[in-house]
Amino acid sequence: MGCEAYLKEVAKGLELPKPLRRQLLDGLRQELEEGTCISELEPPAVMAAQLMESVDSGIKARYRRRRRYAARITIAALIVLLAVVIGYFAHLERTQVVRAEEHITVTSTSYE
Repeated sequence: MGCEAYLKEVAKGLELPKPLRRQLLDGLRQELEEGTCISELEPPAVMAAQLMESVDSGIKARYRRRRRYAARITIAALIVLLAVVIGYFAHLERTQVVRAEEHITVTSTSYE
């Protein structure tokens, strides 16, 4: 496994704000560039767990709350959008315009 692939796998396990995640991964990247062999490191999931343990629990909790809040807002917006679409189609169904056209042709007839 290459350096970048290892870092991607570690990043998957880091549930942290982007700047903090980037900072931790940059530190790990520097360690790898200094000559640490990937085979000497823990598996990516274990490394991610170790990095997560080093982060303040308040930061992790705040990040998880924000993610849950964003997910709830997204779900609520989708529900509202669905209700609007259903209402729109119900309105179309109730106010359907039926159009009929008649063509009258008048021909002259003579009654002689």
